[in-house]
Amino acid sequence: MEKVVLGLGSNLGRRMSNLKNAVKYLYLTPGFDILAFSSVYETEPWGFINQNNFLNCAVIGFYRHSAGELYGKIKDIEKKTGRKNRRNGIPVKLT
Repeated sequence: MEKVVLGLGSNLGRRMSNLKNAVKYLYLTPGFDILAFSSVYETEPWGFINQNNFLNCAVIGFYRHSAGELYGKIKDIEKKTGRKNRRNGIPVKLT
């Protein structure tokens, strides 16, 4: 079992609902046990500044399986919460 720290952020749509849903899906992920999560902070974008402010938080937990499997679970959670991958501002279909 490995300790995991995840940074979550949302700057589109219902930002707080997106974060809450992500935490809910992490809680429901078999083999993932949430130990704690931070407060939510609003931050300005960095890099590509012509976008909405972010809401951010961190989640600390234990995961019983491989890092690769956790990555797959996180990508699934992103899809469930409505994330669209973008490349140069162009939506990219998630596989």
